[in-house]
Amino acid sequence: MAVDQYKEFRYQLTLRAIGAWLDDLKPAYFTIFETPDGFSVVATSTQTPPAPHEEHFRFGTLDQQHEQLRKLRGKMQRFDGDVAASLFATGRQDFLHALGFELDDAGAEAIVVDQLDDSIVLSYAYVDPSADFSWHKRMALMHPADIELVTKVARGRRQQEQRAGLFDGFRKGLRSGSNR
Repeated sequence: MAVDQYKEFRYQLTLRAIGAWLDDLKPAYFTIFETPDGFSVVATSTQTPPAPHEEHFRFGTLDQQHEQLRKLRGKMQRFDGDVAASLFATGRQDFLHALGFELDDAGAEAIVVDQLDDSIVLSYAYVDPSADFSWHKRMALMHPADIELVTKVARGRRQQEQRAGLFDGFRKGLRSGSNR
């Protein structure tokens, strides 16, 4: 993958697509590793013995998945019988979409997201401009309250974005002197 294409990549959109795949699979645990050409995901079921399912998503296929999700916007699935529902009340897709926004905002690179029994371990690298643009590594343990906060903030942000566009046509008419 060319460097210019990589700069256009957004965690918000691609993690949402992976989250939708995980919501369909409903694993007990998952781990997401960023690779040079996409993401490797290991999803472990609740079967005894546990049966790990490994999938590799290339950036191009994630773009296609995201486009499919845009067509299904607003049609969230139910999470009855999902063993991870207590950790992801609104689904893995919603959480990973929200987390992706935060990772984009932080300038993250080389991410790892690992679901534990009652939390998420997040690790990523970033460039610190205040330290001579040197690379740093960050690791965070996200408890259920942190996961809920990330998704709650994202929902609020999305509602603000939706409200911001409601009267665009009306404002345009006012500026042009239209009497609509």
